[in-house]
Amino acid sequence: MRGSACTRCPATPPSADILATDGTARSDLGAGLAGPNADEVEIVRGLDKPLAILQGADEQLVNPGYLQKLQAPTLWRGAVQTVQGAGHALQEETPDELTALLDHFIAELPPHPFP
Repeated sequence: MRGSACTRCPATPPSADILATDGTARSDLGAGLAGPNADEVEIVRGLDKPLAILQGADEQLVNPGYLQKLQAPTLWRGAVQTVQGAGHALQEETPDELTALLDHFIAELPPHPFP
């Protein structure tokens, strides 16, 4: 679903490789999203743990405006971290930048006492 009816969908159409994904994989993903984690907005709003959201500047699947509007009280650095030169697969497109961001996120976590 694209356009005004879908707040999570990007404005630009997905690339050919995304459109060529096995239809079964897409339906399985959809079924998984309908489970206990279906309301990610409420889950994020109620988190009491640090949360990092990393998104490629050229993301084709998730609308950046949707992520920017999430109420996320524990969002790392108070903002979605945007990685230039990446789309949806930061781990493949910009692995060094992703690793550096994750290293910073981990380093900035508050101390956690373990039982």
